[in-house]
Amino acid sequence: MRNIMPGYGYPLDKLQASAIFISTPIYIINQTKDKRWSLVITPDFVGAKWMLI
Repeated sequence: MRNIMPGYGYPLDKLQASAIFISTPIYIINQTKDKRWSLVITPDFVGAKWMLI
């Protein structure tokens, strides 16, 4: 019997996986010089991600 992890081989909706909902608090840890992009941390996402502000 093969050991298959849940979701293996199933296409993941990357937009849904990286969405930040309107009421989610964010913590801005860095910004670009022009302040258009911010590196944020949210409680729902593991790690940090860049966000267009």
